[in-house]
Amino acid sequence: MEKHILFFDIDNTIYFHGWFPMRIARAIRRAQKAGHYCVIDTGRPKCCLPKNVMRRIKWDGIICAAAYTEFHGEVLDCKLMPRKSVEKIAGIIEREHIPAVFDCDGPSYALRCMQRKDSIRSVSEIFEDFEAKRVNKVELLHPMSKETLAEIAPYASCFPMGSYVDVFVLGCTKADGMKLIGEKTGIPRERMIAFGDNNNDLAMLGYAGKSVAMEKASPDAIKAATFHATKRRFGVVEGIKKYLGI
Repeated sequence: MEKHILFFDIDNTIYFHGWFPMRIARAIRRAQKAGHYCVIDTGRPKCCLPKNVMRRIKWDGIICAAAYTEFHGEVLDCKLMPRKSVEKIAGIIEREHIPAVFDCDGPSYALRCMQRKDSIRSVSEIFEDFEAKRVNKVELLHPMSKETLAEIAPYASCFPMGSYVDVFVLGCTKADGMKLIGEKTGIPRERMIAFGDNNNDLAMLGYAGKSVAMEKASPDAIKAATFHATKRRFGVVEGIKKYLGI
């Protein structure tokens, strides 16, 4: 079989509230043993990748927050959110008085999330030594109105996720890193398989030649995928079996 690249979302795809099922890990290792590349493609920043997910698989690459792409230890891309965009989003956060997390190339900074160790007291702290913080994503931890999303749209890309909103660098999607890794390896999109469950996965699911939406995926994710898995929490195992026969 020709070499494929498999791209995996993390939350509610391979990782469930702290649990990384051994059955999924074994399926991913089988794919690698068969000669295929396995890459994380997550909305999380690099600093927030779950330790057990990273420890149990020797990933070929990682794509984080639609802005950072790494393959076999080589950084292929690292986009940052401009100060003007962060200022606009910060203004909305203050106006709406909502909790939020500013994800950076290093640590994250959580506002109105007092239970977190990375909590900050004021949004103004983000702009202290702003260039060094290297912001690449913002999480708005509350649903936003269509009007508010439209207000952010000229400055950043918004993906409503139900109870929260992922805000990426303007124009970026989780498919961007897939294209870079495809160029690096010479593997076409027809031999890419993507696994995801939510609205920030739509570009990723649509770009891959084959894609798997998890059983409890959002309606839009199910429409974007070429296959809708039926096995609760083991859609990745089902999808690897269907498309690779292993």
